[in-house]
Amino acid sequence: MCVSHRIRLRGPWQCLPLSPNLLLADGTHHEERTDLPSPIRLNLPTHIFTPFGDDFCGTVRLQRTFNRPTGLEVETRVVLVLRFGKRAGFLWLNDEPLGTIQPTAVDHRFLLGIGLLPHNRLEVELQLDNQQDRVPGDSVGEIFLEIHPPASGS
Repeated sequence: MCVSHRIRLRGPWQCLPLSPNLLLADGTHHEERTDLPSPIRLNLPTHIFTPFGDDFCGTVRLQRTFNRPTGLEVETRVVLVLRFGKRAGFLWLNDEPLGTIQPTAVDHRFLLGIGLLPHNRLEVELQLDNQQDRVPGDSVGEIFLEIHPPASGS
């Protein structure tokens, strides 16, 4: 199936820390919901380590709004693609669960179908562990829409 074009959802994204995990003396993590850093705005792809400090470990939520692409035909397929490193998380579109992000996959693909509204809100919740994730070149990667036109009848 050919891809007519891609729409990159670079930003701005609102990035909200939801819960830092504190590393305890026994090596386990404890989720803490106080003393959260302030939300920030960022563009993707980005290195997520620096916004909340080199020692941040916990859950963040990325939020972004976007409009439904124009000129879509009924048979046009719109696929949301997320390219993240080895991160776990969850994904929502317009407050509806869209799927799970598995740390074993590089590309995550979600068929949006009729779920696209004229104005949409995408939310991505990610687990970050700067001590474990620190890999040269590692980042929170790209998020984009792939527009697949209907197959032409031959």
